[in-house]
Amino acid sequence: MIAAATRFEVRSAMPFPGTIAGMMPPPPSPSPIRFRRDEKRTEPSKPIVHLVGFDEEDSEALCDLLSRVGVAMAVHEDVEAFIRKAPSELPGCLVVHARLSPIGGLDFVVRFQRPESGLPIIVVADRPDVRMAVFAMKAGVIDFLETPFRDQEMLEAIGTALRIDRVQREAEARRLELRTRFAALTLRERQVMALVTQGLLNKQVAGDLGLSEITVKVHRGSVMRKMCARTLAELVRMADAIAERGEDPHLAAPSVSLRSWR
Repeated sequence: MIAAATRFEVRSAMPFPGTIAGMMPPPPSPSPIRFRRDEKRTEPSKPIVHLVGFDEEDSEALCDLLSRVGVAMAVHEDVEAFIRKAPSELPGCLVVHARLSPIGGLDFVVRFQRPESGLPIIVVADRPDVRMAVFAMKAGVIDFLETPFRDQEMLEAIGTALRIDRVQREAEARRLELRTRFAALTLRERQVMALVTQGLLNKQVAGDLGLSEITVKVHRGSVMRKMCARTLAELVRMADAIAERGEDPHLAAPSVSLRSWR
């Protein structure tokens, strides 16, 4: 049996020319937040396509399709089996057969769209109606396929879902690195960063904080070094990203236009 509620089974195959990664366009270029040369970079895990709620025949067909394009897959009897067994930290996506979901309607989709879940979802339904399709798309489903579907439709949907998951994980890694850099700043450095990214000159910052202009320059240089910012404009983008997520009250005020520094 392929599908088993008590087993997390991963199947993979060697890729060959024409895999999903080759068919899909590359992800958008990341924002210019750089890593230090001495920082360790870990190789990403191979993504896994989770097949949830399919019967044995359909599971076999999908596993054969994915193995031919070098994609790893895991088969789960139902949604609850996936919740119990699947490692949440691994990259990938879900392909869920809606008719076998033990959770009422498509409410399970909402559960997986929370930040702690995060995997993109593709829903497959035998006889979907408009209401089901609209609900699924509003809930954040990447694609909604009706059976019988063409192999190319499924591969394109999975390729899109895996690309979205990769982009989201890269963005989260950059946010984590930014938070780590910001946490290394002292309180005074955070205050200086907040004021200079709002367009204040060094002497204005010095007046606001009761410091000498020389001291402000020292703190400003330290901020640029710790945040790995080459220019003030780059530091402003970092401050905006931190303020949007409420990381620090000193950066709550929006940054002013770059024209203020010219």
